[in-house]
Amino acid sequence: MWVSAYDTLGEADLSAMRDELSRSPDRHLLSLVVPIADASEAMLEAFVNSLWTQVYERWEVNFIISSPTDGHAAAFLAQLPSRDSRFRRLPQRTSSLAGAWNTALRSSASEFVVLVRPSVSLRPHALFLIARAIERDPDAVLIYGDEDAIGESGSRHDHYFKPDWNEALLRSQNYLGDLVCFRRSRAPVAPPYRRQAGEREATSRSGASPRAATCEDWGTGSGRAGRGGELPDSVCATG
Repeated sequence: MWVSAYDTLGEADLSAMRDELSRSPDRHLLSLVVPIADASEAMLEAFVNSLWTQVYERWEVNFIISSPTDGHAAAFLAQLPSRDSRFRRLPQRTSSLAGAWNTALRSSASEFVVLVRPSVSLRPHALFLIARAIERDPDAVLIYGDEDAIGESGSRHDHYFKPDWNEALLRSQNYLGDLVCFRRSRAPVAPPYRRQAGEREATSRSGASPRAATCEDWGTGSGRAGRGGELPDSVCATG
């Protein structure tokens, strides 16, 4: 009931977003970084198709390979750059997860990096909302959002409406999601990406309608964060 009443996009909504983009001369490039460990060909194909439906088209994709990949999945990914130049060629597999992540971050062409898992189904306006959040809050360091899940029947459930920047909550759980955008120039101030045994990965759930944390919020944990977008829509979901 809630989805049909408040979160259903029609062609008129998408057309309005395209009109808004046509009036925006400065569109930020979004560099997507996607880990593909254990991803099947079907999962990757669904993820790629959700990218091709995006209203916001200024993006690139760097895949991360740190473990053996299914042969069919690898073949599917290998042919993507010839079909769409926004997909980077597959990197050589490395034994170090940290090294693979750091290489992908260094090779990203944009100041704004989007970490996203291939299990996420991006709604057509997902990247549009992230780009709008950046435009409305130029000092944003971190952008994340709400999320829900998709059942076998295709119905959405388990809606997760997240708060604005909350350092105390982040210390107790990873509420950011599986779709997180951050400013790349701020990344070097943190230690290189590492994962210890038993540690949760950096983004373990799916993300949605943007909240933006500013440099002040990120640095001081002040709790004040600007809303990245006013649309109450969930922009992605996990299966």
